[in-house]
Amino acid sequence: GKFIHQQYQNKSKPWFGLALEACSWQMAQSRFLLRRLMACALNIQKQSQQQQCRILVVDRRDAKSRMLHNHAKLMATLRSELPTHCSFFEFVGSKLSLEQQIAAFLSADLVIAPHGAALGFIGFMRPGAAVIEITYIFQGKTGPLIFFAAAQSAKLRYYLSVALSGKHSTALTADIPDIVTLAKRALLTQEH
Repeated sequence: GKFIHQQYQNKSKPWFGLALEACSWQMAQSRFLLRRLMACALNIQKQSQQQQCRILVVDRRDAKSRMLHNHAKLMATLRSELPTHCSFFEFVGSKLSLEQQIAAFLSADLVIAPHGAALGFIGFMRPGAAVIEITYIFQGKTGPLIFFAAAQSAKLRYYLSVALSGKHSTALTADIPDIVTLAKRALLTQEH
């Protein structure tokens, strides 16, 4: 299940070379051991298949860039369009301790986030979980795919949605129908 949204895969390539992106593969230390140690340290129990799915949505309202103009509308649409057994957690990094941030990612089945530092926590997610990264277009090409490599090394399913407007240094406008489609696909193929 490695997947980049096909609409954008053929449309553009990263604006930097693979050699620069390779540094993110260094994050591929023993993910399993790290996840297990953190889960034990934070006393997080393994989810049973009966529990509701947990969707973490990163809200960059505390950041200077790449916050979503339409975050509230995205949340309302996700809540109305996704299955009722899903619970939602809006992640604002500055409001959480490091332990709370790690715990949030450890327990997430699906993370939806604009490109940014919070995606560095995807290494704590369980294998088979999914990530939807909201990126932007830079010089006619898809923004950096640094977290694609991190997702691959953590055995996560990776999806990419390109914002309707915005760039690295500004706010973004999320493509809500695209994100909802990707979220439904991610939940439909969720590995437990």
